[in-house]
Amino acid sequence: MLDLIDAKEFDAAYMNLSQGKEVFYISDLTAPDADLTNDAQAYFSRKARIVTNIRAAAIIINTLRGRLVARFYIQYFKPLYPTKIFASVTEAQEWFETIRKSEPAKETA
Repeated sequence: MLDLIDAKEFDAAYMNLSQGKEVFYISDLTAPDADLTNDAQAYFSRKARIVTNIRAAAIIINTLRGRLVARFYIQYFKPLYPTKIFASVTEAQEWFETIRKSEPAKETA
């Protein structure tokens, strides 16, 4: 389980890797023990430094229960970037491509 301390470490790594550029990211939650605490979810949806660089986020989930929980959290935490649930990485990448084509890139610091 990913907690708030872990989330802050990931955020620092994301900031370093992105070098101030926009990012599309995929969270693969298909492993049986893949989960985030409420604090980590809240942090990633609005408080993380990388939020201003996120163009879109995809969540990969392979169970009905997982999809229902993810939908609830997306509605509850209301991320500041487009977020969608998919069954596969391929579907997520296709969605990212439609976003790249339909929306101009946002400026990031």
